[in-house]
Amino acid sequence: MQPREEDIVFGATLHHVKFLRQILKALTIVDDVIFEVEEQGVRLTVEEGRCVQASLYIPHEWFADYFVKPNDDNSPITFAVNLASLTGCLRMTTDDDCKLIIIYSGTAYPMVLAFNGTDSNVSIEAELKTKTFEETLNFHKHTMPIEHNRVLMSGSNFAMLFSEIDVSPEEIEILLSPKEPFFLLSATCKVQATATVQVAKTSNTIIRFNCPQEIKARYRSSHIRFASKCLSFAQTVALTVYTTGLLSIEILIGNNHSDTSRRSHHQTTSNIAPDGPSAVLKYFITP
Repeated sequence: MQPREEDIVFGATLHHVKFLRQILKALTIVDDVIFEVEEQGVRLTVEEGRCVQASLYIPHEWFADYFVKPNDDNSPITFAVNLASLTGCLRMTTDDDCKLIIIYSGTAYPMVLAFNGTDSNVSIEAELKTKTFEETLNFHKHTMPIEHNRVLMSGSNFAMLFSEIDVSPEEIEILLSPKEPFFLLSATCKVQATATVQVAKTSNTIIRFNCPQEIKARYRSSHIRFASKCLSFAQTVALTVYTTGLLSIEILIGNNHSDTSRRSHHQTTSNIAPDGPSAVLKYFITP
């Protein structure tokens, strides 16, 4: 059954599909990705065993065209698709600047992806089967503990920090403290040697250091590696450790190709976003 135009509940047009193709690599944790579509933007979420959750938020300003059909209770439009199938569709064209049109008409229909190339008259269309999904932890909607430590760094400095430590061990320990050593990463290597990286709070690699209490926790290095996959896109990174041990890595991603005529001021919950529309990739990792 083909959807009618009046059946469409979500439609969007995105230029420069290269970004989406590459950033989805950072979400390859589980098989399915959950879409939550609202008037303000789209959130893509994956979760593994309630141990790690990654979500990519793309504000509506990033899209050349953006439509969400209003509903009575203003609830988001939610559905899930297979992540491998989605990334496979995005690789069907090698034209990084092609136009991607996304159409979703509700639970009875698949999600449609249509590609229009910039250098030819060739168009490609694919359909992805949608499915229901189990509820996620939705960290981005929960109230986080008040007590926490937070470090704000540029994306390049954050990438350099984790490149200097061996991530092959099973666990990495993170220490944030108002006293020395301030910010310390530790990992026990395969030969039982301990590798550490220490950063002073006065280091020029740190934009903001807000650590009123000492918090130390250990995390699986495989979960940390997920968060490092897209640091080449990162403008700013906020690393937050809550007193419960929950780790949040919030990566701000700027977009040089957004429609400037629709720009607005967009802020993340931790106020790390500059003026203009920015995507945010968040990781929540349990100890």
